[in-house]
Amino acid sequence: MADSELRPEVLADLTRARGLSTEQGNALLDASPAEREAASRLLLERTRDMLEQAGVLPAQRSVLDLDFNQAASLAAAFGIALRWWNQSGWRDQSLGGICKVLPADQAALIHRFLIMGGWLTEIPPEAEGE
Repeated sequence: MADSELRPEVLADLTRARGLSTEQGNALLDASPAEREAASRLLLERTRDMLEQAGVLPAQRSVLDLDFNQAASLAAAFGIALRWWNQSGWRDQSLGGICKVLPADQAALIHRFLIMGGWLTEIPPEAEGE
């Protein structure tokens, strides 16, 4: 079932957060998998919004929302990791994966920059002794 075939009244019933009437219960039982998936997405978005507003989850951000310190810390981490990351076979790795194969002092430096930018909150145990 395509999104255009979703019944708005069924989505409303699926996302209502109160006791269900007989009609709503029947609508739940009759809902298609696509309608249930769409309702789940709506509930997830609402829940995330509520948790962000309550301060439980950090607000979703885009790369355009970065401030100078965040962008500079990522640039510094990238600059350090580039020598290893730019080699064929390593380009598909994450920054965390690359940090596992870097010399320990370089990985610790990357972690420090990421802490300064607010990306990480603590130094990993292997880097604390430096």
